[in-house]
Amino acid sequence: MGRLSKEDLVEMEKMLHSGSSAGDIASRFGIRTQAVYSRMENVSSPRKLLIHNRKLMKDIEEMKIVLAEILLELNSEKKEKLRKTY
Repeated sequence: MGRLSKEDLVEMEKMLHSGSSAGDIASRFGIRTQAVYSRMENVSSPRKLLIHNRKLMKDIEEMKIVLAEILLELNSEKKEKLRKTY
């Protein structure tokens, strides 16, 4: 990852403030998403909370998918046991 200019950092903060995702910002500047989070740790508190909140929401959505897959698998196993018993 190359060093970003002050102008890039200002643009990055503007993009975050306008609602752009960390992934969009990372693509725009050719950096990793985690680098966006790391770079923006020094911005004002509300923006830090926004970044953290977006990351948590993404994690929650991923966990929902995993949970749904597990529940589907368990349900399928229960149905199979019922079929075998009757």
